[in-house]
Amino acid sequence: RKMSGEITFCTWTENIDPEGAYSDEVEVCGLRWKLLLVKKDSSEYLEVYLLPRIFDAGPWSFDVSAEITIIGLDEDWTRTCKDSLSSSHKRCGFDKFISWADFNDEKKGYIVNNYANDFEIVAQFHLSNVVGI
Repeated sequence: RKMSGEITFCTWTENIDPEGAYSDEVEVCGLRWKLLLVKKDSSEYLEVYLLPRIFDAGPWSFDVSAEITIIGLDEDWTRTCKDSLSSSHKRCGFDKFISWADFNDEKKGYIVNNYANDFEIVAQFHLSNVVGI
């Protein structure tokens, strides 16, 4: 089974809201995965999570290591996470991935087209110690 995957998500800042914006899904280890980007009105940060779609109610668990990157014009912004996911803990990521001010700063270059406010984010991840899937 394929134990590693990559999601590339291109979207616009207007699509990120308290409800979240979801990437297209990719399949890794028989599971469908997607990225979730959230900007809550009360928060000063962009939240980024890697989510597996698991429909089986049986017990399961696995370890995930992920590198999540916002592609910049001059410099990329990368954070890494390692987490154990299970039927009671179903996401890996950050509630404070990058400050909204830094993310929107023209000098940082994450927003590719100021008119459309579009950007690209990439998640590369690997699974290990898979049980019950």
